[in-house]
Amino acid sequence: MFNTEYIKYTIKHNKAINMLAEKMGIDASILKRIRYHDMDKALNYLIKSAITAHKEHVTNASHHLESHVERQISDYIEMVLDWESARYTKEDKPLNAFQTLNKYYSEHKACIMPILERLNLNNDNRAMIPEIYAKLKNIDVTNEKVLNNIIDYINYLRKNKIKTYYNLNEVVLKIYQSLNIKEQIYFKNHIDSDYLKQALSSKKKIQIGIFTHKNPDYDAIASSLALASYITASTNEEDIEVIPVIENTELLQKIKSDLKVYTVEEAKMIPLCYAIICDVNEKDRVYGLDLINSVDLNNRYLMDHHDKNREEIEMLETNKLVLPNYSSTCEIVTELLVRNGVQIPNDMAHNLYYGMASDTASFEKSVTLNTEKMVNCLKLIEQEKKEILEDMDKMTPEQEKLYSKIKVLDTNADIKIYTLLEPIEAGDITKKLKHKKFDQLTGPNAENPVTCFIIGCGNNYFLKLKKMPECSIDLLTIATNCNGGGHENRCAGRFYNTDFQTVLNKLLDEFYLAKSKSPNNDQDSQVRKLTLSNQKN
Repeated sequence: MFNTEYIKYTIKHNKAINMLAEKMGIDASILKRIRYHDMDKALNYLIKSAITAHKEHVTNASHHLESHVERQISDYIEMVLDWESARYTKEDKPLNAFQTLNKYYSEHKACIMPILERLNLNNDNRAMIPEIYAKLKNIDVTNEKVLNNIIDYINYLRKNKIKTYYNLNEVVLKIYQSLNIKEQIYFKNHIDSDYLKQALSSKKKIQIGIFTHKNPDYDAIASSLALASYITASTNEEDIEVIPVIENTELLQKIKSDLKVYTVEEAKMIPLCYAIICDVNEKDRVYGLDLINSVDLNNRYLMDHHDKNREEIEMLETNKLVLPNYSSTCEIVTELLVRNGVQIPNDMAHNLYYGMASDTASFEKSVTLNTEKMVNCLKLIEQEKKEILEDMDKMTPEQEKLYSKIKVLDTNADIKIYTLLEPIEAGDITKKLKHKKFDQLTGPNAENPVTCFIIGCGNNYFLKLKKMPECSIDLLTIATNCNGGGHENRCAGRFYNTDFQTVLNKLLDEFYLAKSKSPNNDQDSQVRKLTLSNQKN
């Protein structure tokens, strides 16, 4: 089953609102109404991204003010109970109903305040009911209980002929196909057999494509294969086939996996139903974009840790999971597995560790407490970690050759500039340079708080801008005005079909403009002029 943590969260909230309503002596008709509170969302969590399932629920549920559904008094009562009960199970929602109204929905006070008064919830200091909180804290929602709740809800909808904003037959079919064999047997034994037969009459095998970027690095490969393995292990292979579409490179050969990996040419003959993209947020870097475009818009998903300042894959706007605070996509995938109670096998743990090490320069940058937590969840012994990090430190002959060509531009500029200028198009040099030595060589440091690495491939130029965290210069604006974007302290720019001098002049113009606006800039200092007399080509 997918998104089980979200479903468990929803089921506990459902129990909270029902316990609270019973304790408050709410009318029986309202109790009957809220018995299945939010279960439509739980149902959709099994077959859709958490973001999409939540959005569709809020848009269609009458107890949400964000929906455009016509409301009755019972809807407002459910809404108020929803607000009041949220804090019992949701640490991110600590407010009671009265506080929620005042903070988020004050424009609706005229219609909702009378309901708060009627329920005696019209005060700011109403404490949680201890016995309800204690019961909820001790409730263990197992995967079997999740399935029982889902089945109970489906049977309720069928028996009472409840109209839904989704096609129930299609949803039941997709849910069934998302289950593993053991879960499917349980599902068959607890749902109306005639109805299930009807729902399964249109059953077809589901093909899910897993994609990443061109010239993939460890993070791209490992996160894609781990996600593919998770989906394969979590479902019945008779119903679902996972197609990892990854460019064949030397790095791919070093990854441990029994999964068959497809090139774009091999995958072209397979009609894909879903597409999941890992570790890339720019459509010009995606490997297999035409295949992704062949998939229905609502069935395309993206999982990435890169920021949103770059040119994004526009067709995935409603199905994106972009977490810039995560060190790598492998960290995101690891957390997904942990949250869903998956025991991560050694080979997969090995790959995920490689991916996290790759994107953190062997855990020397962008590491957070969550990164460390996810690394510890991989259960690798210290010797395995040591061997991986030692392997990461090795440079390929091609990398050694490229690094030997890096030069420091001889200037008087207040930004230290490194260059690697190749006379012809040389492939994705930025990926080939990916090594912990990159930061050791190009800074920044106390002596050179702002640095830029200009990579030239023929007439195309790529800028890697970095600064010390305490430096107040707005680096992101410089990068944005150089046709790029990025994080606050690490950004990128790009120029196509131009020459080196034009790129250099634009970079320096933007740098000194940003420096002049910096709150720590000495206004009396004169901008030093660039001298290129000793510049070496």
